Amino acid sequence: NASIGIFASMYGVAMLIGAFLGNSNPIQPLAGIVDQTSKKIDSQNLIFKRIKSIDDLNNAVVEASKNNKNIMLDFYADWCISCKEMELYTFTNRSVQEVLANTLLLQADVTLNDEQDKKLMKTLGVYGPPTIIFYGSDGFKKDGYEVVGYMRVQQFISHVKRVLGQST
Repeated sequence: NASIGIFASMYGVAMLIGAFLGNSNPIQPLAGIVDQTSKKIDSQNLIFKRIKSIDDLNNAVVEASKNNKNIMLDFYADWCISCKEMELYTFTNRSVQEVLANTLLLQADVTLNDEQDKKLMKTLGVYGPPTIIFYGSDGFKKDGYEVVGYMRVQQFISHVKRVLGQST
């Protein structure tokens, strides 16, 4: 169909322009050019502490336990479309932010997929982003509660409440 070809060509051009101007979001290739949506989203998004290694993770777990906080570890990559969806649609939701209020938010940016990234993922049994792992305030990993792939807001809220033992 000719209209599909035209649309695909236009989208490709938009992605090229966006990439050329430094935008790495394939869902909104012209964000920041067409409007200021990306700045609004960033100001409403969860704030993550970046980690790179097992040592970074272990230090964060010890610190969170001392402060009686849970941990949510998000594996993210710039090229991961589902990661972008989580950022744009799930993490910007006020109810998601509220349910994670007593949670230390960690993010492992595995965009480069270097040796440290591979070691961290292998140690935790992560095949790739997006994967979210939870730790309780006791410092122990909550096995079986991993989130792999995009999860909608209501489903994510229910999942987090189950993981962290919050009433629904």
